[in-house]
Amino acid sequence: MKVAVGIPTYNRADMVRINARYLSRSRLTSDITLFVVDDASTEYDVVFLREVYPAGTDIQRRDQNSGGADFAAYDLLNRLVATEADVLVLLDSDLIVSREFMVKTLELLPLAKGILSLFNTPAHAAVGSHGPFLLKKTVGAAGTVWPRRLAVETLAGVPPGWDWDWRFSDFLSRRSRNQKGVRRLSNNHPRLSGQFWMIRRFTSAQIVPANAGARVRTHWVQAITARPLCQKIFPPQRQFAPKMSRVSP
Repeated sequence: MKVAVGIPTYNRADMVRINARYLSRSRLTSDITLFVVDDASTEYDVVFLREVYPAGTDIQRRDQNSGGADFAAYDLLNRLVATEADVLVLLDSDLIVSREFMVKTLELLPLAKGILSLFNTPAHAAVGSHGPFLLKKTVGAAGTVWPRRLAVETLAGVPPGWDWDWRFSDFLSRRSRNQKGVRRLSNNHPRLSGQFWMIRRFTSAQIVPANAGARVRTHWVQAITARPLCQKIFPPQRQFAPKMSRVSP
């Protein structure tokens, strides 16, 4: 199975270094291709990106800025589709990954029956659960894993623009409702389509700042029951040292 992993970059050189360091430490086999698409950064050039990312990474740079993260994510997914890879992974330059993130991703994607999201954020609330997953009606583009056929359909049905992740979430939810014979997840959630899945047993997590409220801390303690696959990097003034540690349930 061919896998293409894409990372959009724009400035934030310190975060890019950390992102690249963790990707270099992860288990990436020869059938996994890394793509970095820079959105006309002003802090560094292609030479810098080639120095920090793993050898063999396909480094590309736009001549002009795309106009924002939503436009960059749409363009990056288009570029990943063009590789003919079977599985497409959209990361972000402010995410770090565990050593085993790709191994677990490929194990869990066939169970998801749709998009698998590796990054759990309270901006997109869970509405249910199924087996090892949390179920969400919407997800952000960062940290998503796409079967190629679903990416092609989404790109054709959802034009680029602001709030692209919210719009593709709505598109895929409607698509699923319109399909005949959609499997119900459980008697408790008969209307949930199962399009968006969030790993629960092998989930993602933010590195919570020391002054974060108890509510935020409780959210992550409840959500994380095993080693996270993907975490958020906070800006230096709010950031803990990145550490992929086990969190007890």
